[in-house]
Amino acid sequence: MNGGEVRIVRVERGFPSFAVPRVWAWTESFKDRIRDDFSAETIEQFLEQWETAEAGGRVSWSVLRDGELGGVIQSRPSSPIVADINFVFKPSFWGQATTKPAMEAVLAEIYATGFLKVTSSAYRDNAGVIGLLKNLGGKTEAVLEGHTVRGGSLVDVVIISLTKDRFNGGRAQQLQKERGARVATPPGYRLVQNPS
Repeated sequence: MNGGEVRIVRVERGFPSFAVPRVWAWTESFKDRIRDDFSAETIEQFLEQWETAEAGGRVSWSVLRDGELGGVIQSRPSSPIVADINFVFKPSFWGQATTKPAMEAVLAEIYATGFLKVTSSAYRDNAGVIGLLKNLGGKTEAVLEGHTVRGGSLVDVVIISLTKDRFNGGRAQQLQKERGARVATPPGYRLVQNPS
C-alpha cells in the first residue's frame, strides 16, 4: 500500500450463498488450526452444515476490503444475554488492520441488540485467533483440556469471552453509540458499515 492510499474495510450483514464455497477454500491452507477430526471432510458436507446453521438462526456478516470479499463473521445466541462468534478471513486479509475493525463493527451490532457477552473458542495453539479476541478486550474464561481430537490426538480448546462493558470501555477502542458509527481504524484504513 502506498503512503497516501486509503483501504476501505466494509462490513455487510449477510453472506452471499454463491460465495460460501470460498470460505472452504480460504481455510484449506490453515485447516489444521480450525478443524478437528469431526469437521466436514468435503465441500458438500461443509455446504450442508452451513445451510443448517443459517436455517437455525445463525447470523452472518461479509467483510470486504476495497470491494474484495475476504471474510465472514458469524454469530448465534447461546442464551438471552450471550452470543457466540466465529470468523474466517482469507490469509491475505489477516492482520489487525482489517480483522480488528471488522470485528469491532460486528461486535457493536451484536451488543446493540441487547447481548451482554460474546464468547468464542479456538484451539490453544491458534495464537492468531486468540490474539485478535484479546486485542478486542477478550479474556480467557476457560481452557478445556483434551476437549476434541485433531489429527488423532486430544487437543485443548480455549474459551475467550468479551463482555459489553469490557468491549465499550476496556482495552477495545471506544465506539460511538449510534449504529453504523465509524470505528477508529489504523492509518491508511477506513471502515464503512452498511445498515442491515
